[in-house]
Amino acid sequence: MSNDDLEDAWEAERPGDAAQATQAAAAHYREAQRLLLPVGMVWTSRESYDSRMQAFERVQQKIYGAPHLTVWDFSPGLVVRVGRTFLDFDGQEIRAGAVLHFLEKSYFPYDGGHTLRFVEKTVHLAGISDEHERIIENAGNAWFQQIP
Repeated sequence: MSNDDLEDAWEAERPGDAAQATQAAAAHYREAQRLLLPVGMVWTSRESYDSRMQAFERVQQKIYGAPHLTVWDFSPGLVVRVGRTFLDFDGQEIRAGAVLHFLEKSYFPYDGGHTLRFVEKTVHLAGISDEHERIIENAGNAWFQQIP
């Protein structure tokens, strides 16, 4: 299976995010899961399997109602997995699958800026960027997924 399957799964998941908490959403999410981990498939690449499992778990949280987590909700001690790769305001790549341990945040009202300090790295997001506004809102926990 190729990475095209991952993109197909993401395309199947998007309508579920738009339908939010309806039977239609669950059907889209189940289709995404079917594409991510088809029955009878034997995985020879650990990396491929791990990336698919991470996506599968993200969709699982959407199906079973993981609480919505925005950047505004971050508090010390929070542990998150990055669900989608993105670039922060400084151009630093934050890669999907990374596990980050949150320490503290600062907010700068002038540009709607958030400085998020994790043990592993510091991430800067700015609400003046449409893409960052979506990341700050974290719709469907697509960018940050809480790890218990």
